[in-house]
Amino acid sequence: DLVLISASVSMLQRMLDKCSQIAASISMQFNAKKSNIMRFGPKYRHQDICLTLGGLKIQVVSTARYLGVFLVAARRFKVSFDEAKRKFFRSINGIFAKCKSRMNELTMLHLINMYCKPFLTYAIECMPLLKSDLCSLQSAYNLVYYKLFDISDQSNIHETGRMFNILPFIEYHEQRSEGYCSIACTSQNFVLSELANYHVVMSHR
Repeated sequence: DLVLISASVSMLQRMLDKCSQIAASISMQFNAKKSNIMRFGPKYRHQDICLTLGGLKIQVVSTARYLGVFLVAARRFKVSFDEAKRKFFRSINGIFAKCKSRMNELTMLHLINMYCKPFLTYAIECMPLLKSDLCSLQSAYNLVYYKLFDISDQSNIHETGRMFNILPFIEYHEQRSEGYCSIACTSQNFVLSELANYHVVMSHR
């Protein structure tokens, strides 16, 4: 998959034209019907733009899936976790339907953390999430505590999580992000390492 990022519509069209030229030189052609345009920033609602790839117009969309992450056009970078939460709920319901009468709570908690929780945590370490996003993920995961231990009070949930060494999503995201940045900062990819170092500098201001 190829992603083009530009601060202006005219520059993006130049980039698309260049891609078409290079593809044509090696007897290839991009499929405009499988390509999408998404806007981020103050003008994200203005979708009346016309960009072409190989002479064909590219559709402007408000949502798109890229590498398993659902992006949403907004004033700033934004992702949607609706599909991730649906998969998480389906998976834990499947475990409860098959295993609740056969396994104890600790075994089921281990299964959920191994096979269901990754739906909620996929790629969160490399995304600048809002507190509301993390709270939404935490609320989805809290269903596990209710189903397994019949608790819904936030203080009890917090203490139960600590007892089983399960970090709240806000702390979990911080820990994963720090680990990702430390690796990305030493990457041989110049763009990735520069972005990671910039993120580290800005986060300490």
